Amino acid sequence: MIEVKGLRKYFPVKKGVFQRTTGFVKAVDDISFSISRGETFGLVGESGCGKTTAGRLLLKLLPSDRGSIFFEGRDTDTLNKKEAFALRKDMQVIFQDPFSSLNPRMRVREIISEGLLLHGKCSAAEIDKKCDEALEMVKLRGEYKYRYPHQFSGGERQRVGIARAIILEPKFIVCDEPVSSLDVSIQAKILKLLKELKTRLGLTYLFITHDLSVVANMCERVAVMFNGKIVEEGSIKDIYVNPKGAYTKKLLKSIPIPDPHFHRI
Repeated sequence: MIEVKGLRKYFPVKKGVFQRTTGFVKAVDDISFSISRGETFGLVGESGCGKTTAGRLLLKLLPSDRGSIFFEGRDTDTLNKKEAFALRKDMQVIFQDPFSSLNPRMRVREIISEGLLLHGKCSAAEIDKKCDEALEMVKLRGEYKYRYPHQFSGGERQRVGIARAIILEPKFIVCDEPVSSLDVSIQAKILKLLKELKTRLGLTYLFITHDLSVVANMCERVAVMFNGKIVEEGSIKDIYVNPKGAYTKKLLKSIPIPDPHFHRI
């Protein structure tokens, strides 16, 4: 479904009164990978390694400096405005922070139906029906569509964000650290929901995270990023059982292991 070839994105570093360019931050530095239909592909690395920038490049939220992105065999750089706009319906995103990614001045109905209004003519009754269906799929009650984001917990807000992503019936979703800002008990429920939606709707995921334990639970294959480059790629078994890179081994060692000798007082 997705094929990335030689993707690059550098950000200029400007200094001085005249803001002269003194260097570049190599956020994404010639990376290549592919994602099969129905697969959950993990992109993992420490903060600042470029994985979120890579996700935004795939969605065309940022322009790339070089490289190609193919979606279902079509080079997304060759699409005209009309074709590119239609493509956005098939490629959605779930953002990391459910607090800042939802407009606090809009009710849930307005938030999750905004894409419907942009991509097609829907009557008020049709919008209400689709909103109810989307909320039901993320396990929220239909009457919640009249509430504002501040009236929800963090986990419920992320469910609203997921409903916004799936209401357009996309084929591909970028999950950008979707559980990193949530409590551990809530994380498991959101991950379970994402798995259920993948099966129910036939979705393909790019799952971006810094947590290798989450990747093991969600993904079939994973790529490890470091300083803008992919340093290792393989199946979950390859990465966890037989990691080849020194950086990957350090990431694996950073996974917390419960102390079997610890006893709660």
